[in-house]
Amino acid sequence: MPLELGSLLRNYLRGIAVVGSSALLLTGCAETYGLGPTAISSEGANFSIAICQDVEVDPIYGEVRRNDGTWSPFIDLKGHAALKTGTVLNSSIPVAGMTGKFEPIQSETVTAVAIKVEGPGDGATSFTSTYSSRSALTIPSNSWLRTDSAVTPAPCGK
Repeated sequence: MPLELGSLLRNYLRGIAVVGSSALLLTGCAETYGLGPTAISSEGANFSIAICQDVEVDPIYGEVRRNDGTWSPFIDLKGHAALKTGTVLNSSIPVAGMTGKFEPIQSETVTAVAIKVEGPGDGATSFTSTYSSRSALTIPSNSWLRTDSAVTPAPCGK
């Protein structure tokens, strides 16, 4: 991804996360979630993202906001992959067909996660998922946090 497009994605993700954070302040809620069909889980430093709809992807980009308010990218994958509903991407396992980084995160220092999944070409399915909290975001282990705030035992489960 050219630097300019990467910069646009970062600014887009930050804008989405700012809107979510503003909702926290306006509604008084402790946590907000939004948009895309994903679920997240964390086991130690390993971070997992479940894709909850069939999608062709190129690229996947995401950032986390730390307790000190700084944003940093944790996933920046390029290439092409056809992901089925329930596919789990894990920071400790390479994603077939994609190259780049997917770094583990220390979930206890994270207050927001924003993930952008882009489809290849015009008209392709694309989405952004956001998870945000006033304090440390509660990312479950051994279960999954969805963007509708539900925690389920299985990725994309009900």
